[in-house]
Amino acid sequence: MWFRYFLLCFLVASILLGSAQAGTQYLTGPPEISAAISGTNEFKPGETVTIPLAIQNKGLFTLRLSRPDLVTPDYLPNTAMLMTVGMMAGEAPLSVKSEPQMIGDIPGDTNRLVPFMVQINPDAHAGTYQIPVSLVYTYLWSASSEGTDNIAYYFKTDQKIQNLIIVIRPVVILRVQNISVGYLNAGTEGYLNLTLQNTGSEHAREAVIHIVPNAVTNPLQPTDSAAYIGQFDPGAVVQANFKISADSSAEAYKTYPFNIYCEYVDFEGKTTQSDQVTFGVPVSGKIQFSIVSSPPVIHPGEQKVIEIAYQNTGSESVHDAQVQLSTVSPFTGTDDTAYLGALPQGANGTVKFKVTLDSSATAKTYGIDSEIRYLDALDNPHVSDTIKVPIIVLASPGILESYTLLILIVIIIGIVIGGAYFLRRRRPHQ
Repeated sequence: MWFRYFLLCFLVASILLGSAQAGTQYLTGPPEISAAISGTNEFKPGETVTIPLAIQNKGLFTLRLSRPDLVTPDYLPNTAMLMTVGMMAGEAPLSVKSEPQMIGDIPGDTNRLVPFMVQINPDAHAGTYQIPVSLVYTYLWSASSEGTDNIAYYFKTDQKIQNLIIVIRPVVILRVQNISVGYLNAGTEGYLNLTLQNTGSEHAREAVIHIVPNAVTNPLQPTDSAAYIGQFDPGAVVQANFKISADSSAEAYKTYPFNIYCEYVDFEGKTTQSDQVTFGVPVSGKIQFSIVSSPPVIHPGEQKVIEIAYQNTGSESVHDAQVQLSTVSPFTGTDDTAYLGALPQGANGTVKFKVTLDSSATAKTYGIDSEIRYLDALDNPHVSDTIKVPIIVLASPGILESYTLLILIVIIIGIVIGGAYFLRRRRPHQ
């Protein structure tokens, strides 16, 4: 009884041991490699984007053989080994910034994402384009057993070129053709006139041009920051006018950066924006004035009408200018405002003020504050910086000086009378 039990166990063990030592041969199932763009395939001109490629291996086993006389290979024939993926531009208007990438092995029924950085040309025309993708890989072509311990491997390298579809959307691309400014000075408001062209391929509707300062600290700020254009077709050239306010801190003859973009309704009826374009806005110096007349002279206790000549040394003309004089002790004035009128760039204008000097004033040169209130070319009111008016105070003549002058006058008169008398006496009588 025990012998038969032992024999049965021996047979079962032999069968199990023989199965464990059996080898497997894969008769079908090479790699089936394909590539696809993961996510959107629509891009805009001028974009730099990362395009993820989904590399998929659909290779499956359809037939395999297991026998005790076979040796199981170390490699599966449906594995794509040592794969290199490369992307090319083809005839598409773009540049591929990424080099071909080695991604290793891709087993059957798996996929791998491979990113490629691509820059779409700024002037790319809308349309559908093909970009070639190169897939180079090695796989197990065949394997043959040599005895029960050895196996010979035969590999094959394959290359597949697959064309992928990308779409470049029609967009508005702004080009700033010309920049001109008018009356824009530090501390004033002026015009900014832009000539713009749509170099894109979008037939924009309800187009609006917007400008924004390039930096928060920009001393130039738009008073009107939007200009309605309407229909803006490819190749069209339009004029966009804006008002710009320049802070008094703006440096003379410096160019400050601004960004510009177009908001419009696209071919799908959606409101979208073009990419921003940076350009520079030049600003002129402040409107300034200086005194070009000689300092008036006055004596203590005297009341006098003084004349002051001002010159417009700025870069723009002004009009309706008025001079305000701030008289302080020892001066007093019956009026403190004088009309100067229009003062073109580089021109002079003269005003008069009646001032009285206190009799106790010290002889020296005084400075009286004055300022000019005026309107610029756009009728905006402004006030100039304070301008010092120099006035020379000379001491009044003393008593001795007055007597000396009187004696001198009497002597001159006596000489004149004596001379007349002498001439009269020598004239012969008739």
